[in-house]
Amino acid sequence: MFDHIGKVAPEIASNLLDRVLGSPLDSRHMLPVLQHAQLISQSHLFVNNKLALLVDGPETYDAMLETIGKAESHIHLETYVFASDSVGRRFRDALLERLAHGIEVKLIYDSFGSFTSDPDFFQDLSEAGADILEWNPVNPLAGGNPVKLPFRNHRKLLIVDGDTAFTGGINITEDYSSSSSNPLPFSSGKRHESRYGWRDTHLRIDGSAVLEFQKMFIDTWNSKVEKERQILDPSRYIDQDMGYEGKQLVRVMASEGGDLELSEVRASYLDAITAAERNIWITQAYFIPDNTFLEALKAAVKRGVDVRLLLPGTSDSGLAINAARAHYSDLLRAGVQIWETEETVLHAKTAVVDNVWSTVGSSNLDSLSFFYNNEINAIVIGQSFGKAMAERFLADIEISEQVQLDTWQRRPLIEKTKQFLSRTLKLIL
Repeated sequence: MFDHIGKVAPEIASNLLDRVLGSPLDSRHMLPVLQHAQLISQSHLFVNNKLALLVDGPETYDAMLETIGKAESHIHLETYVFASDSVGRRFRDALLERLAHGIEVKLIYDSFGSFTSDPDFFQDLSEAGADILEWNPVNPLAGGNPVKLPFRNHRKLLIVDGDTAFTGGINITEDYSSSSSNPLPFSSGKRHESRYGWRDTHLRIDGSAVLEFQKMFIDTWNSKVEKERQILDPSRYIDQDMGYEGKQLVRVMASEGGDLELSEVRASYLDAITAAERNIWITQAYFIPDNTFLEALKAAVKRGVDVRLLLPGTSDSGLAINAARAHYSDLLRAGVQIWETEETVLHAKTAVVDNVWSTVGSSNLDSLSFFYNNEINAIVIGQSFGKAMAERFLADIEISEQVQLDTWQRRPLIEKTKQFLSRTLKLIL
């Protein structure tokens, strides 16, 4: 049924799904979702995982730093933003402490996302023995290629000792110094200083799926290093004889910049939306979907599915908010329910479908994430985690404002104009 690292054999996925989700009547409609994911992805389903849903920056940072502090073998970190601010220094110092104890540290950071970071900040890590890869340098003097500028590494991934992984939407920056439930002003004056806290979601995974995250980090690293001696040997990091005690079923879905024909993350969303019978609840920071995605949501409503979107009322990108709002009238008329967050900057990228299919990751619902960025999402199949995701969604909309169609149609002309113009620019967001 399983191989020795917890992969699920495709031919028995149906029986496993029934067992994990409950009665066959509750789970059968999700089987095509798993089957198609198996076809388009090199990633298997992995059993025996323990999961912890992490909400906002403070909780996530504490969990990540505690795990880093216990590293005994290696730390692999991949992030879009690694700011040289107070939060970034906490992570740098934690990595320096482990380096002093002989622990391997490898870091991939995106050049554009971390553009404002002090170069000396990374030099400190390098001089202490960390191996660092700057993804697609922006500066031409540092090897930057203007053609590659749109292709960013937007992943957020931490792997410690090959058996614990963290992934989701949270970058390493002071933006997350306060939580959405306790919004406090920042003191640095950098980046998006605001009285608003940031609402985001991360996921801790302990179990067999970590091996897939580890493999993806190695593949990403090896695709960019220039010297043979820098190539990572997967056998050094993937222990196929480890035992796992968790019960959660996880698949890792990723997209790589430059693949303009197929995004695994987009395909996974569409499959789940098309299969949904009860509810589709999406929390999304940058909601700029294509027509296929929009039509899938509207078709779900026609089938009687409860479709709800939680979107930002405040964002670090006004252009993205207006581009999303350009779709509101169409969606509201179709019966899609929309909420906007108040007094918090929404940055999460999550969804739960029928309370059995869930995703937490880095991918926004826009063309940049689907076709230009490197992204990574965890797909979780199971009722217990789906219930936790649904409860989190309901708690979030409880403190958000629902958008009503009649009120929305009476918005000022200037707002309609901004939204129309933003929608035309959505391909470059």
